[in-house]
Amino acid sequence: LGSGLLQSNLAPGNYTATVTDANACQKSIQINIPDANFILSPKVTDISCSGAHNGSIRLNASGGIPPVTVLWTDDATAGSVRNNLGVGTYTVVVSDASPCQITKSFTVVEPQVLGLSAVVTNAQDCADKNSGAINLSVTGGTAPYTFAWSNGSSIEDINNLPPANYSVIVTDVNACQKTAQYSVIRPVAMSISVSSIDVFSIDTKKVVKIFTADVSGGVPPYQLKWSDGAVRGANHEIMETSVNGIVIVEATDAAGCVANLSINVNIPLVKEPYVRIDYHIIDCEQATYQFSGIVTGSGAQDASFDWDFGDGQHSSIKNTTHSYSTPGLYRVRLTMTSPMGISICEAKVQVEALPVLLLDKEAVLCEGSTVVVHASGAYSYLWSDGSVADSMIVKQKDNYTLIGTSKSGCSKTLNFSSRYFDASNFNIYTDKNEINTDSVTLHLWSDNLPYAQYFWDFGDGLKGQGNDAFHTYNVVSQEYVDVKLQVIGPDGCISNALKRIAVKIASPPNVFTPNGDGVNDVFMGNWDNLPINRAGSNSSGSNGQPSGNTIKSLDDLEMKVYNRNGILMYSGKNGWDGNYNGKPVSEDTYFYVLYYPTTTGVRTKTGFITVVK
Repeated sequence: LGSGLLQSNLAPGNYTATVTDANACQKSIQINIPDANFILSPKVTDISCSGAHNGSIRLNASGGIPPVTVLWTDDATAGSVRNNLGVGTYTVVVSDASPCQITKSFTVVEPQVLGLSAVVTNAQDCADKNSGAINLSVTGGTAPYTFAWSNGSSIEDINNLPPANYSVIVTDVNACQKTAQYSVIRPVAMSISVSSIDVFSIDTKKVVKIFTADVSGGVPPYQLKWSDGAVRGANHEIMETSVNGIVIVEATDAAGCVANLSINVNIPLVKEPYVRIDYHIIDCEQATYQFSGIVTGSGAQDASFDWDFGDGQHSSIKNTTHSYSTPGLYRVRLTMTSPMGISICEAKVQVEALPVLLLDKEAVLCEGSTVVVHASGAYSYLWSDGSVADSMIVKQKDNYTLIGTSKSGCSKTLNFSSRYFDASNFNIYTDKNEINTDSVTLHLWSDNLPYAQYFWDFGDGLKGQGNDAFHTYNVVSQEYVDVKLQVIGPDGCISNALKRIAVKIASPPNVFTPNGDGVNDVFMGNWDNLPINRAGSNSSGSNGQPSGNTIKSLDDLEMKVYNRNGILMYSGKNGWDGNYNGKPVSEDTYFYVLYYPTTTGVRTKTGFITVVK
């Protein structure tokens, strides 16, 4: 439904147009818009081979109201059929007289470039010459592919090939083609050749025949194996022997193929004139050696000499010097050429670095003890005390000298000093300086040094360990105990300390009441009232062991009681019950004497006791 004089973009079909004037008068008309049936049926053909530019587009337009026009955005002159197109996107506008318009875009593509690569296996099998293979790989193009090999094969990969050149043509489904050539090779068979020289060895005093093998053909690198002799060289290519006989050299190449050669060894006699080598070191710091050629026999007056020092350096002087830059074992060869022939002599020269003397530890010791120091870095040693071993016993703080000598006789001197460990002083600390019957436990400690060991002697026959200790004494009769401490420090040094602790015996009670009530009826009736232990009782130190100061029997103790007039009222060991000659004494004050043994003899303690009834 629309209004106005013009309607656009209408679909095919029947329409009614009604016109109404100002008076509301109307007139209607029927209008038919026919279907133009304007369509495109395009066909796009992509490029067959990479880079061919043979793509095409056919619009195949039908219907519409003539005239029909075609307009391409990239080529205004092109028609409804386009050929020889390259890769790209193409846009067209097709219009009829209606006017109807159809806009379309088309994309033309091409396949990847047809490419060939191959892994070639050469015909290296030792026994089978037809052991080659070509493993072909195809990329790009459009599968499937066909193969045409120069040897008539039509498959992708070919095997069991003899050495030769091979070509292949690969064709894809679009008839695109690619050609490649490959070569299968087979190395020539291995062969071994051997050269030899005769050398007089100064080390063995014998003529040595030195053989050098050279291998050709096959697949390098090679490894050689000799049935006899001393072998050397990076690939064991050199063999030397001083024994006659048959020697077989066998070569194996990288493909595992083997070849061998038999050699008849014939050691010649030494013929005059011949040359030998004499050498000795003349400068240890510079590793300089004196080399001399010693000629035996006549006929060598016009001889020439060639020294090979084994480090790439040569000399033509018969008697010469040579310095080596690095330590090592060098094979020195002297070749003498005279009118009588060639004489060769070899010597193995061991060039040593100067001794680098090292001690396994610093010479630090405890005062009064010893320490053993070990040396390394030389062949032989001489210490300042005359010893020649690789170690020396250091007994005191002093200055010392060590001379180390290498096998070649070069020496180095090491001066060193010994010292004592720093002294450690330890003190004994206690919570009190006196013990008695009322306070028999002593707390002891010392300066704390990590990793040190502490050993106590408490002065009563008991021992203990640790920086901090508690000890309970049996207070018997000593006037003092000497506490001793031994400390072994982390460095092994021993320190000692001593502290004297006073021992006091408490006085017995000074009043007793012998009235028969069972309480305090006997003065010293129980010896445990004294600070003296009977047999069977014990005291423990920090290690829980009994003290060695207990009294073994009451016979060790005795008490006497006197009145004011000096009359002996009681003498015995069981305590006084307040009677004299079987009768109670009167209330008064009496004098007593206690007799008790000590480690230094019998001692006494006196006092007064008051009888109260």
